[in-house]
Amino acid sequence: MQLYDMADLVESRRDAEEGLTDTCVVTRGAGRPVYNATTRKYESAGNTIYPTPEQVAEGNPGKCRMQSGRVQATDAEAAGAVFTVERLELQLPFGTAFEQGDVVTYMNAPYNPALVGNTYRITGLGAKSQATLQRFIVEVLT
Repeated sequence: MQLYDMADLVESRRDAEEGLTDTCVVTRGAGRPVYNATTRKYESAGNTIYPTPEQVAEGNPGKCRMQSGRVQATDAEAAGAVFTVERLELQLPFGTAFEQGDVVTYMNAPYNPALVGNTYRITGLGAKSQATLQRFIVEVLT
């Protein structure tokens, strides 16, 4: 008896994607985002891998969400300086293959505008067998 079939997973993924109210752009390759004064938006350098033109045409402008993983900030020491390390988790819908080192630029965050313009690097590739969203550990770049 199968308790969870693929149709249920597809529906659960669709429901989870509806909760992604922020937008971001993911690039692969060198370069940091640049502020365009004309459009008043940050533009990514490098090759954009998310969202693809096809995803945008299908109504996905780059849906994403940033979460603080179980808040476990720890103090670390390096070269005599103490700093806080916090685990951040980026959540993205399925449909794109991401890699460690991909750079994420936050474009819109209606519930936390302070995220807009921030950049992050994907440092951890999570895996689950029945995940509703892709979840990645990221580090803050700017």
